[in-house]
Amino acid sequence: MAQNTLPDYLVIIKQQINSQQTLLQYYTEMESIVEMIIGKEMLRFPRAKLSEYLWKLSDLMSEAQELNEGIVKTLMEIDPSCLKPRLRIVRNDLKSK
Repeated sequence: MAQNTLPDYLVIIKQQINSQQTLLQYYTEMESIVEMIIGKEMLRFPRAKLSEYLWKLSDLMSEAQELNEGIVKTLMEIDPSCLKPRLRIVRNDLKSK
């Protein structure tokens, strides 16, 4: 592990703040889409619109996951000893159910 200086950490902290703000934006948008879908009766919701909202949710979740993985990678470069095994769900597994 390389020695990091205070300016290095400040750059990383600023990156983390920006990343966390972006993640919060994604989660807020996902929440509003889910509330909109749940707020209407599912059977009355136009099929095309429902499909559009679900695709948007999928895109937002993928972007949030990629951003989160980037954050973890950056932080692991600072201290790899924090690495924990994680559960990874493959999307194809969910489609088959």
